Amino acid sequence: MVFPVIMFAQQTLTGTVTDENGTTLPGVNVSIKGTFVGTATNIDGNFRIQATAGDILVFQFIGYRTLEIEYTGTPTLDVTMETQVIGLDEIVVVGYGTQARSDISGAVSAISERALAEVPKVTGVQQMLQARAAGVDVVTTSNKPGGGMQIRVRGRRSFAAGNDPLYIIDGIPVTTWLNDINPNDIESINVLKDASATAIYGSRGANGVIVITTRRGKPGPVSVRLNSYVGINRVAYPPRLMDGPEFAEFKRESRRAAGTYDDNDPLADEKLFIPIELEGIALGRTTDWYGLVMEDGYVQNQDLSLSGGTEKTRYNISLGFMDETGTEPLQGYTRYSARVNLDQVVNERLSFGLSLLGTYSDRDGESFNPLFGHSAMGARNENPLAVPYDAEGNLLLRTTTEPDQLNPLLDMVPGAYVNNRNTNRLLGVLFAELELLEGLRFRTNFGPDISADKLGDYRGSRTTERQGGDDWARVWQRSNMSFTWENILTYDANIAGVHRLNFTGLHSVQDNRIENSNMSVIGLPIPTFQYHNLGAADIIENIGSDFQRSSLVSYMLRLNYVFDDRYIATITARADGSSKFAGDNKWGYFPSAA
Repeated sequence: MVFPVIMFAQQTLTGTVTDENGTTLPGVNVSIKGTFVGTATNIDGNFRIQATAGDILVFQFIGYRTLEIEYTGTPTLDVTMETQVIGLDEIVVVGYGTQARSDISGAVSAISERALAEVPKVTGVQQMLQARAAGVDVVTTSNKPGGGMQIRVRGRRSFAAGNDPLYIIDGIPVTTWLNDINPNDIESINVLKDASATAIYGSRGANGVIVITTRRGKPGPVSVRLNSYVGINRVAYPPRLMDGPEFAEFKRESRRAAGTYDDNDPLADEKLFIPIELEGIALGRTTDWYGLVMEDGYVQNQDLSLSGGTEKTRYNISLGFMDETGTEPLQGYTRYSARVNLDQVVNERLSFGLSLLGTYSDRDGESFNPLFGHSAMGARNENPLAVPYDAEGNLLLRTTTEPDQLNPLLDMVPGAYVNNRNTNRLLGVLFAELELLEGLRFRTNFGPDISADKLGDYRGSRTTERQGGDDWARVWQRSNMSFTWENILTYDANIAGVHRLNFTGLHSVQDNRIENSNMSVIGLPIPTFQYHNLGAADIIENIGSDFQRSSLVSYMLRLNYVFDDRYIATITARADGSSKFAGDNKWGYFPSAA
């Protein structure tokens, strides 16, 4: 018996998007849910997209309700979008508290849990912000697994100093590596962008503030949430490089332009090309160096969380595992994470809770780059007429007579090039909140942040860096221990239903300690020692250590006033006393009004 096989092929779908009045809408985002496939309507409201029956089409436009439609396979689809009134009662985290969106006078972008869930695959917090907040520019700075990203809030603020924003996680400022945080633990992100919004954090808020809130438990039965995906990393647009004959002709033409190549001379090629090139020309050979050093990578992510509780006790527990390999060999990133969020209500006046995050991450190939390699002579600049192996099948050290034309495949021999960084981190927040009087609350937060970094490097003798010399190894270690202690007093009052006041007072203490040590050596007796037994080396190339400590004491006052739900005023003043300031000017003052 033969069963028919039903296959769903992609089709070209066209259509028009209009509003409730029949007016066409240009610039509407049209995408296929769960993918990066998308387009936008043109000036006439028309769109064209490749889709498969069963796909969920998502239509998004500012000021209109997001619309999701299942594609049935029809060639055309006309869509009507409904206007949406912005929820002015939405609660937004603004730093040291929350406010209704309608009461905010500063520039704040809020990214909801739903919007964050639409991002199909991210490995870090920064990726969740891409194209999600106006005025926030997110640029990928590395294609390596676990690589960093650059975030700029409303452009650059400084020529010489840093331009990175300040990150606040569950109320605690964080300045170290953010890839340790599992994106699936994040419930919302709020970006404070202008002077009024950022003055509450003083000088550290000059480049904007990104406030991250993690998931917390809600009253109800146990809820189990599993998030799992597996994907492939592949180069989308490989570069078009010269093949062997093209390179040979390019080299001839360069000499013709210089007047040193005579096409009528039968020995012209012998005078121009070296023996390995002449052999390649005779055989019509092309060595695809790019293909030899590139490969498909994979990514997988597994997250399991449990949440629930009662009106007095709420919890959220999550476990995460992420593993990714790159499109270049020797590159990978693995992260294990565990988070516990707990909230306990003792009585109607007193409550306390905690947030604890523990992570372990392992990153390989952070500095490995076979495309450009040592001295910028990697696979992209290799001679396509040359070969990587000799007649016996052994890897050549140099592929031509050029001293810098080193064989990029040498670094890919197992154990020849080792670059490994592993990080342990514990980030926590413990808090207690007490209602002193009606409308008057006191909250204290204590947030430790403890991390330990270790970077190990090894370069064998036959690598592009050592070029047949003695092997080299290095170990760099850093420990970071910091804490933040905050005491916050807030008062809310509503007078005659017309005047609404919110007062926030803060006292904060922050302490940060960093210790670094490093050692590099030359000439290990056994290659398998790698960077694990530096004392056995012939030469100690470098040894050093470093200690840094800084502290910050801050006071902040903020007053929000709303009259008749129509007029809003915000006044903020902050004073920072920092050990980093000059000896005769230890305090900085940061006022704002809006």
